[in-house]
Amino acid sequence: ALRDEGKIREIGVSNFGATDLAAWMSEGTCVSDQLGYNILFRAIEHEVVPACRQHNLGILAYLPLMQGLLAGRWDSADDMPIPRRRSRHFSGAREGTRHGEPGCEELTFQTLAKIRAVADGLGQPMANVALAWLMAQPGVTSVIVGARRPDQLARNLKSVELTLSSDTLKELDSISQPLKDYFGLNADLWLAEKERRVL
Repeated sequence: ALRDEGKIREIGVSNFGATDLAAWMSEGTCVSDQLGYNILFRAIEHEVVPACRQHNLGILAYLPLMQGLLAGRWDSADDMPIPRRRSRHFSGAREGTRHGEPGCEELTFQTLAKIRAVADGLGQPMANVALAWLMAQPGVTSVIVGARRPDQLARNLKSVELTLSSDTLKELDSISQPLKDYFGLNADLWLAEKERRVL
């Protein structure tokens, strides 16, 4: 009704997994699904990306720099502000977490070091490489990038001009595959399988 009245152009959803998308599409339409997606968190690739592609939905990727991790701001979890270490990457014993999982802190920072090495080899900031990787992923139509300062935004926008070779994309996929395997099908960044919201 809102679209017919000209009050909205299109409908998009947020954090809908394959099950929720199927239910939604059986009753109505939408054009996009906004999802947490980045090279350190690829869980949506298992079921959600294929579902979005099946329904011809664009993926709007949020947290493309994983709260600053892919900008190279921190070298360890202990260096990070408490609110930035609540995702399933970090130990469930850390203050502010709700997932209760062991996390994969060592693997996360090992992966970051390898991504940084690839970026250094390309002569590019790690953030730009991470954003360029994300924009090259099937189904991704837009990347929601946050910036606290104008210079951060200007740096991030340069990633639009960066096209990674197929060999580099494959290398980055391989580097981040162990994290993808660790997170499995649960596409909720903050909650364990039994409580996940992305269904």
